[in-house]
Amino acid sequence: MDQVTVSLCRDVSPAAWIDSTDLSWGRLVCLGPDGFERYARLRFIPDPERPGQREGDVPTDVERGMEIEQLRAAATVLSAHTTTPNACFFAL
Repeated sequence: MDQVTVSLCRDVSPAAWIDSTDLSWGRLVCLGPDGFERYARLRFIPDPERPGQREGDVPTDVERGMEIEQLRAAATVLSAHTTTPNACFFAL
């Protein structure tokens, strides 16, 4: 599996659907827009490191400086499941 290159998209037009929908913000954040055959949601929340610890008590990978590596790994896996791997957008 080839590694995916992640780059900033300065053209905001691919995200225009966010302003043009009647769906609630909570619905968009959790599931995205209507109309797709399938949906996937990835949560970058660390697992507890010790018994009794909650997810919210663990330093996030952003705090640890690992967010780019996780994003790159997720994009690499997801790109194998589309016919347009060079034309994918990920909203963060």
